[in-house]
Amino acid sequence: MLDAYELTRQNVGITLYPASANIGTDSSVCIKRLVNPSVTASYVLIWDKNRQLSHAAEEFLKYIQTRYAEIPFP
Repeated sequence: MLDAYELTRQNVGITLYPASANIGTDSSVCIKRLVNPSVTASYVLIWDKNRQLSHAAEEFLKYIQTRYAEIPFP
């Protein structure tokens, strides 16, 4: 995340961070807290069905499938 902060510091763009991020402060960077943002995000899991997953990846997938049982998985 510090790379994005550095790009922002160099006037290349803007960066959104979670409030828990400890990014430090620089007088050349304006930091604003978003209050009640109307933005939402969706996430997906993608993997190659024709490739064997590692044990850790299989366990992670099982955890996600159990934790979010209401979401259909193939």
